[in-house]
Amino acid sequence: MQAVPGRISMDLSQFSGSNIVGPVRLMTGSRDIKLDHSTQSLELETQRGDIELTPAHSPLPSSRRARESDGST
Repeated sequence: MQAVPGRISMDLSQFSGSNIVGPVRLMTGSRDIKLDHSTQSLELETQRGDIELTPAHSPLPSSRRARESDGST
């Protein structure tokens, strides 16, 4: 992460953050990922979790990638 003017938090089941300036690359095994108002590029991957994104601006830039195995995107 380049900058976090907002906040990030993590517990055993979820990683969450808001107002994060990318580029961001986050890989988890079994955590849900929730990001609000992120900018720049994102690369997210989770094996057994959900991914929820609320961008700072719409539409999403083409430099965002999310991959999940068992959860939902």
